[in-house]
Amino acid sequence: MPWEKVFEIYIRTTPERRWEAITDPGIRSTYKSGARVTSDRSQGSRFEMSAPGAPGPLGEGRNLDVDPPRRLVRSVVALWNDEVRSEGPTRVTWELEPVGDSCRLTVTHDDAREPTRSCTAAGR
Repeated sequence: MPWEKVFEIYIRTTPERRWEAITDPGIRSTYKSGARVTSDRSQGSRFEMSAPGAPGPLGEGRNLDVDPPRRLVRSVVALWNDEVRSEGPTRVTWELEPVGDSCRLTVTHDDAREPTRSCTAAGR
């Protein structure tokens, strides 16, 4: 069954600075317990998610739409266990919009089945 989650947050920053925080591996890892996403961030390119001490990649996928600093869409396959891996790809979309002196960040995770217990426990 298709599944969708939408998160919206306002952050006092510019879309350009928020874009950098989403796409720069060093900055992003400070918010993700050291986990990193490595990619050249070009449309159609591959990316990989990894974490210190993990036995292998946590996820991988493709950059489907890259429009800095407004929109990033990725197809993602989680790899941390066989059950999650078997679910196949999902889509994560980041949309950034200036609102006064702030930035609205909307993250939509969709094109997926209802998460398994393994996904829910891992924070998906």
